[in-house]
Amino acid sequence: MRRYILLLISIHLALAIIGRHHRDSGFLNHVQLVHEFQCSMPQPRAVPVAELLTIGPSPDEIFYPASTVLTRCEGAGCCSDPKQICAPIETRNISLVFMVKHMIDRQRDRHHEVIHALEHTKCGCVDKRIIKFD
Repeated sequence: MRRYILLLISIHLALAIIGRHHRDSGFLNHVQLVHEFQCSMPQPRAVPVAELLTIGPSPDEIFYPASTVLTRCEGAGCCSDPKQICAPIETRNISLVFMVKHMIDRQRDRHHEVIHALEHTKCGCVDKRIIKFD
């Protein structure tokens, strides 16, 4: 009986050590994944045209395409300090051409409209309290 109890204790101890090793290994893999995804390069994001307009489109206007792709820093990488977020540290202005169609006033022809947008070109970890969003 004593051998049986010692065997059970040994098995329980071995399982505890193996379980802890598995958790430690999982933690280290997670830390490595986060470390490899550091905030530095912006990533493509879909941006609705309405977000690019200083005044929203009139109910009569339909822009095509309805959205565009711009590089953005939000969600593009991790920061080690919880008080920081991944934000743009370098940007550039770009011009995008959209076709505008008028739904109500059909006498007006379709036309092209140039909309200026700010694209993120480099990201960095910035204090959440000082970041301003565009």
